[in-house]
Amino acid sequence: MQLASSARIPDGFMAAMRLGGEKPHQGLPGRNPALYQGPTVCNSTTALGLRGQAELNRIGSCSTGKERDAESGNDYFSARYYASSMGRFMSPDPLPWIHWQNGNRDAQAKFEGFISNPQNFNMYAYVLNNPLNKTDPTGMNACGTNNDSTCHVTITIKDRSTDSKGNYNDGFTGVKNQGNYNATASVSVTGTGADGKAFNASGTFLIKTTPSDSSSGASLASGVYSGTLTEHNGHLAIRIQPTNDLPTNGANPGQHGAWFAQGDLIHQAGVGNFTGVGHDGRAVSNGCLVVCTSQYGDFENTTGMSASPAQRHFTVDVDTSVNQLNVSQ
Repeated sequence: MQLASSARIPDGFMAAMRLGGEKPHQGLPGRNPALYQGPTVCNSTTALGLRGQAELNRIGSCSTGKERDAESGNDYFSARYYASSMGRFMSPDPLPWIHWQNGNRDAQAKFEGFISNPQNFNMYAYVLNNPLNKTDPTGMNACGTNNDSTCHVTITIKDRSTDSKGNYNDGFTGVKNQGNYNATASVSVTGTGADGKAFNASGTFLIKTTPSDSSSGASLASGVYSGTLTEHNGHLAIRIQPTNDLPTNGANPGQHGAWFAQGDLIHQAGVGNFTGVGHDGRAVSNGCLVVCTSQYGDFENTTGMSASPAQRHFTVDVDTSVNQLNVSQ
């Protein structure tokens, strides 16, 4: 997510310029060209906005104080890598604006403002191609702030619907094993961004809310729950209401027939988008909610799970027919 925040170039480093090479025409001396060989002193060059004899320390950080990867020469911006030699990010911005054009009046106005600036069309650009006046300070959480106290991420899970021919209405096509997913998870991010303005982003993803093996787990009952950031099998995940028992829509074999569950997560589906029983015979999910594998990276980005600092608080709204409580309990 690109945050083009206005900022004076900090004393001691440049915002978007490679520091390790010999560039005498840009005011950098040719001595000590190797990476991370200690401080170098640059000559005064008004065109680049550098103060005379400013000290550039290449040991710990380079562009806007970010860590440089010695092997690739790229700078690590938490959310993605930046190639200072090209002035471009190595992966594109996420696409929160793609839903603005069909949103409410405020969302449509935001979309019109977005497309009115042609610099926004390049999803690899660094700070709207204006690095002398702007910086992209962090990988950002969901709202692009240093904490998520004013950022609200809601994951609304609803049944998938089909048309008269049995085709899904949600537009997901060509997704391997998509028939295993009974619901969609719509992510809504609202709050105040780093620039003090209202922020909104959204995305929709395939999700499975029923256990892979009903003999070992039960479905989480419909309801609204809190969630916190955690991990599952080496990947980021959301733990649902970690301190309380979770109601189920029937007797849970994993709890000796009691109508509750513990430790349920929203996590990535198995290899090959597999949501059933794995090759070892064990269920991929015993009641957790699993998100489509090929969409999980976008799910992490939209929710802010993979940002730096990461989003750590979520609201999970489960509203599907297969998750309704059995009233005959």
